[in-house]
Amino acid sequence: MNVEKLIETLNNQTVTLVSNMEFENKLVEVTTLEKRLATTCEEGCLISGKELNSRPMDSMMETFLADNGMAIFDNDAVYCESIEEIYEVGKNLKDCISELSRGYISQLGCQLTGLEEEEYWETLFGSYPNARINEDYEVVIND
Repeated sequence: MNVEKLIETLNNQTVTLVSNMEFENKLVEVTTLEKRLATTCEEGCLISGKELNSRPMDSMMETFLADNGMAIFDNDAVYCESIEEIYEVGKNLKDCISELSRGYISQLGCQLTGLEEEEYWETLFGSYPNARINEDYEVVIND
């Protein structure tokens, strides 16, 4: 699968945001990964290394390349670009979903927000409209 098709496939993945807070009066929201990334505080999006290499270099790009000992972005890799950073996500669907599921990008996994201990959210791949967060900050999926 080429990188553009991989990004399209990832962007269309169904994800469920479940929270013990009310985000616009929704504690559970089933959406796409593309919309979830775009609506986080980081305002992320998936982008190819080829596309990053075609743009003028900026400080975020320079920082990523320097931190990773690279001269250019890998044309065949998927990256997540946010308002603050660029992250490498992977080169195939399995690796990309694994990286995103670990919570490395845009609070997609188990994260305490750091604002209030009681504020907690998690994003899961798949559709779980009856999911909830219990008193132990665990996601419970009700069928």
